[in-house]
Amino acid sequence: MSKTFENSGSEKDFLKIYQQEEMDKYVRPSVTVDSVIFRYYEGSVQTLLIKRKTIPSWENMRLVGASSKNKKISI
Repeated sequence: MSKTFENSGSEKDFLKIYQQEEMDKYVRPSVTVDSVIFRYYEGSVQTLLIKRKTIPSWENMRLVGASSKNKKISI
């Protein structure tokens, strides 16, 4: 699936194509790592979030993180 489609197509179309063509390419269970970054500023606690630039969940806020693309994971 192209990055162009992720930026221009509808989320519904993206998810349909993802389920048909992309889903089997990823290892299950999927492994992700997310970071929660806090700071105390002017009397309040704040959390760092980023805004998604592509679908799914385009323009929604999320934690900073990534997915593992390797099949072998060392602990």
